[in-house]
Amino acid sequence: MRVHFFAYGHHEFMEKHLAEPVSRCLAEGHTQQGELEDGTRFVILNGVTDQQPPEQSEAVIVSCGDLRLPPEKEYTLEMYARESVHGGAGNTYRAVLSDHDIALGPNSTTLRWVHACQSVNAGEGCTLWGRVSAGERLTLDKDTVFERLNAPCIEFGEPVDPLTPAREGERLDPGDVPHLIDDSAGRWLVKGKLDIPDNRRVEANLVVTGGGRIGDGTTIKGSIKSHKDLYLGRGVKVDGSVVSQRDIYLDEGCRIRGPILAERVVHIQRGCVLGSPEQATTVSARRARVAPGVVAYGTFWAHEEGHVMVVPRKDG
Repeated sequence: MRVHFFAYGHHEFMEKHLAEPVSRCLAEGHTQQGELEDGTRFVILNGVTDQQPPEQSEAVIVSCGDLRLPPEKEYTLEMYARESVHGGAGNTYRAVLSDHDIALGPNSTTLRWVHACQSVNAGEGCTLWGRVSAGERLTLDKDTVFERLNAPCIEFGEPVDPLTPAREGERLDPGDVPHLIDDSAGRWLVKGKLDIPDNRRVEANLVVTGGGRIGDGTTIKGSIKSHKDLYLGRGVKVDGSVVSQRDIYLDEGCRIRGPILAERVVHIQRGCVLGSPEQATTVSARRARVAPGVVAYGTFWAHEEGHVMVVPRKDG
């Protein structure tokens, strides 16, 4: 998935069509306005004394510095800032590009794509259709809806304290697994349901024809694939991939190094870590339900809809 495709294309578009008025704005320090060959209006701000576009928003907007946008506006064409974009609450954007950071106010909507060379921060209640990417970090506040995300680090909601790592459990032998029909070549094939107890260590790849439950604190030194729903308990660690032909449930504090692929829904609880700074990963599902406090490294794709859940505060 070429998540930066539109950003690269917009940079090329500006170099081809807007280089001259941008240079004039930088030299003179005054706002430049005009029309492209096809009649599309453009506005170029100096980004220092002029950081807010005119009231009329049906124009390609360029800022030579920061870009500050009032709330409750609809921007129907692309915008670009050489520095940062600061968006007001309740805005709607077609596409946004920044060479530094982008901050989307609460309850904002993006329709096509957003890319920042450094970070993107989406406030509470945003709806992010299309692609959102960042060169360094992407942060989504609670109650945010999303589709395609890509960044070296993706944070969902407020960070939480990590679980205390459990001691590596006792090794689970093939003879301890009911319905195991093959354990050759480092792969365990289980016919029917798989249920692994808490705090065990599995040194194999697992393939399950039924559903699967991995007990709390268990470590899988391989990958796991299930033909039905797959539930990973609290603090489970998987060195490889997690794949299900139905739903995947990750309880609090799971750490998954490889890809996570669910044909239906992936449910991810607080404190889960997906991938690592050294090993980017991919999460892909038709729908995703993500609790605040989850961190992913790489790509997160909800084909229909992803949602950063609102978790009620506990009294006391």
